[in-house]
Amino acid sequence: MKQTFRRRFGFQNLLFWLLVYLVVNPFLSGLPHPRIIFQLLLTLVLFFAVFAIYKKNNILTLSVTLMAVSITLHWLGVFGIIPFSQWIGQIPIILYLSVLIYAFFKVIFSIRKVSFQVICATLCVYLIMGLLWAQIYMLLETLAPGSFTGKLLAPENPLWIQGQGFVYFSFITITTLGYGDITPQTQGAGALCQVEAIIGQFYIAVVVARLVSMYRSEKPQQEDSDD
Repeated sequence: MKQTFRRRFGFQNLLFWLLVYLVVNPFLSGLPHPRIIFQLLLTLVLFFAVFAIYKKNNILTLSVTLMAVSITLHWLGVFGIIPFSQWIGQIPIILYLSVLIYAFFKVIFSIRKVSFQVICATLCVYLIMGLLWAQIYMLLETLAPGSFTGKLLAPENPLWIQGQGFVYFSFITITTLGYGDITPQTQGAGALCQVEAIIGQFYIAVVVARLVSMYRSEKPQQEDSDD
């Protein structure tokens, strides 16, 4: 029963919280304690992501461990309970998001039937890819300040505003919109942007081909059953 619930609702729940995180965050500035709300929404995304991994998947233990470490360091940094460098908290999240993408890819390419669950899974992977690259950009900026410039990334802005700026920049890069309000300033930063844009386009092409292939393989079976 629990396994059925995970399979049926895991990706739907995750997609919901991803969309809430992406849509609500830009409008937090006028609310009381916006940083806490921002960090809470990110925590909910990290938490619910692990429920989309099937129980029989051997990567579940690693995912839970990385999730726990990521959330713990995340909130220790928010409240300043234990001072540590910003990059120490960023690396576990990067590893966790990378593991999630790998695990979800296995699901997408193991299921043989197009369903709402599969559609949700493909959307979750795409959105998590955007969050992953946002964290990678933040890590690069932490290790090499000045790698990116833009109004949202101005040093006088709070860290959560800058983080929001990197999320925005990541998604306009992965979709190849490129508004130009945030720009890479080093060769390394530019190279990362190129890689994200290429991966984003390849992902769309591969997933569409996969879904079409699955649908076409179902159609003959449906026709045979109708006969």
